[in-house]
Amino acid sequence: MIEGMEQSIIDRTHPLDEGVTSCRVALFMLSGQRGAATLLTAMALMMATASLVLTVVHAQLLNSRINGNTHDSIRDYLLGEAGLDFAIENLRTDFYKIRWTATGGNTEIAQLAIANPWLAKLDTATRRSSLSLSRSRHQPGFITVSSRVLDAADNRTRLEISQLTRPLSILSPAGEEAPPLVLDGCILAVTGFPDLYPALQHGNQPVTGIWSSRKTPCPRPAGLDLHLGTVTQQRFKAGELWNFLFSVDRAEYAQLVHDEIMTNPATARRRYWLVSAADLQGGQWSRSLGSPAHPVVLVFPASLGCPGMSRGTTVHGVVFYHADCTASQLPIAGNITGTLAISGSLGNYPQQLDLAHISRTSPQRRRLEFPILKIPRLPGTWRDF
Repeated sequence: MIEGMEQSIIDRTHPLDEGVTSCRVALFMLSGQRGAATLLTAMALMMATASLVLTVVHAQLLNSRINGNTHDSIRDYLLGEAGLDFAIENLRTDFYKIRWTATGGNTEIAQLAIANPWLAKLDTATRRSSLSLSRSRHQPGFITVSSRVLDAADNRTRLEISQLTRPLSILSPAGEEAPPLVLDGCILAVTGFPDLYPALQHGNQPVTGIWSSRKTPCPRPAGLDLHLGTVTQQRFKAGELWNFLFSVDRAEYAQLVHDEIMTNPATARRRYWLVSAADLQGGQWSRSLGSPAHPVVLVFPASLGCPGMSRGTTVHGVVFYHADCTASQLPIAGNITGTLAISGSLGNYPQQLDLAHISRTSPQRRRLEFPILKIPRLPGTWRDF
C-alpha cells in the first residue's frame, strides 16, 4: 500500500517538475533574448554616434573648405579692385601719356603695370595682376578698364573685372568736340575776309565750323571763309552754353582759378583764367596765353560785358564770353586756336580774327588736352547695378 502511495506521489509531482524545468528554460531563453537586444541597441547607438561624429567632421571639413574658398575669393576680389582703382587713378594722372596700339580694327588697346605700393597690403605670393585699357577709335573718350587676377604658377585667370569709364577734363564731352566758334546766337556782320579753319577733314565728309543754338538757321556769313566747314544749328538749348561746354559749374570753375593761383602763381603755367577789369588795357585783353600742349580757359564774366581782344593776341584753348557781343564797341581780334564761345550773338566778325581747330597745329591732336579732373564709372555690366 505504501509503495502505491509513493508511486502516486511521484506520478503527481512529475508534471510539476517538468513545468519548473520549462520555466527555467524559458527564463534562460528570455534572458538571452534581452542580452541580444541590449547588444543590438548598444551597437545601434555606437553606429549612430559614429555616424554623427563623421557627419560633424565632414561638415567641419566642408566648412573649412568653403571658408578657404571664400577667403581666396575675397583676396582675388580685393586684388582685382586694387588693380581697377590703380588703372583709374593712372587715367587721371597720366591720361595723355598712354600709348595706344591699334588692333587692326576700330579698337585701340594699352597695357598698364600696377605699381608695387598698390600691392603692398595684399598677399600676392601666389597671384599677379594684369591691367589693360581698350577704346573705340570712333569714341576714344569712353575707356574700358580690365583688371585680371592670375595664378602666379600657371597664369590661369582667377578673376576678371571690367569697368567702363569716361575721363573728363574741364570740358564736357561736347566741349571736347567743339568747333572753332560756338554761339548762342548768330554772326550779324563780317568785316573784310576773315578765316575760320575747322577740324582737319578725314575723307570727303563736311566738318562743322560753327555751332549755334538758333532753331532757325543763321544766315551764312558773307565774306567769312569757312574752309569747307559748315554751320550747325540746335546743338544746345539757348542760355545753356556754359553747361553744354564745361564739366564743372561756374562756382567750381571759380574755385579752380583760386586754387591754381594759390598753388601755382606763375602765370605761364596757369590753365584757368577769370578776367577782371584790372586785367584789361584800354578795355581790351592783350595777353597771349597757352600753347598746343598747354591750352588754357579764358573766361570773361558777364559783369565785364564783351571786352575786345587786341590784334596780335594769341590764345590756345577756350575763350568764353558770358555776355552777348552784339553791340561790342571793340572787336574780338587776334588768333584763337581752339574754341571761341559767346553767350549770344557776335555783332562783328573782323578781318583780324582768325579761328582754328586745335588739329591745325598737329593732325595727331584730336582735342584740347586739359588735366583730367574726374573719371565717372559708367554702368556697363550686371555688377555695376
